[in-house]
Order: sequence, then C-alpha cells, then structure tokens
Amino acid sequence: ESLAALLDELRTRGPAAPAYTWWPADQTVGFLYRRMAQETAVHRLDVEDAGGAATPIDGELALDGVDEVLELFMGGDWDEDVSPEEWGDVDPHAGEGQTIVVRSGGRAWRSTLGPSCIALARDGDSADAEASVAGEPEAVLLWLWGRRPDASVTLAGDPSALVAFRNRLRIATQ
Repeated sequence: ESLAALLDELRTRGPAAPAYTWWPADQTVGFLYRRMAQETAVHRLDVEDAGGAATPIDGELALDGVDEVLELFMGGDWDEDVSPEEWGDVDPHAGEGQTIVVRSGGRAWRSTLGPSCIALARDGDSADAEASVAGEPEAVLLWLWGRRPDASVTLAGDPSALVAFRNRLRIATQ
C-alpha cells in the first residue's frame, strides 16, 4: 500500500514540484530524481563489479554525477558539516588555497581547497591550477567516489594538492 502511494506521488508530481531535501539550494522532486539516479548508478556498478561483469554508466549521467560530487558533497560549510572525528588524521589546512581542475566530457570544474569550504567554479581555465584530474566521464565519477584507482584517470601537477583533494573526497563521500 505505501509503495503504491509512493509510486503514485512520483507519477503525479513533476521535477519542479516542491519537496523537502537535504540540499537547501534545491527543494524539488527533481533533486530527489537526480540523487536517486546517481545512487543507483554507482551502487549498481558496485554490485556488478562484485560479480565481475560491470556495465557502463551513461556518459551524461556520469558527468552529472561529477558535478554533483563536486558541488553537493565537496561544497558546504566544512566547519559545520564535518566533525573532528570525521577529519581524523586529515589536516583541514592541507592544500589550502590550491586549485584542482577536474576535466571530463568537454567540461571542467575548478575546486579550490580551504579549511572551511571548497570553492567550485565551472570553467575550463587551468592556468593557475596546482593539479588536475582528467578522464572519461565514468572513470572520473568512479575515481571521485573512491571506486577506481588513480591509474583509471590522468593525474597531473602537485602530488600534495592531489593528496589533499583525495583526502577531502574520502571525507565528503563516506
């Protein structure tokens, strides 16, 4: 009965309809659609990897997932959102002021590390970036989620900036 009610809600409410979400900037049903599409894609691949027969993630879905990780999971107030236990042995000041550019599918995202926030810009300028991560959309998405090793993408630039970025990803996506 509750499943039927849920399915009816999903069918009758469009993406622009209001809905409570954990992301203050987007309080719509569309946010929930996006979030569930991303969760399903990554966890489907986890299951398929375990069975040894992973099927590809659609390129556009993977690019949307890259954007989501960099904005929603890496964004926000790290002072408020991350407890001392979550920081563990990671120094919040590691890589401070350094910019890492992520490139995939003809798009680029610039993340600048700070102790209390990670500023995101969506542009292709990498002239002043300390490091970069590049690759096919699926490979980049899965690297960001810690599902693929460094060899699956192309890493360039300052190794310490990449380590600081990877440590932040680990905290943000746990």
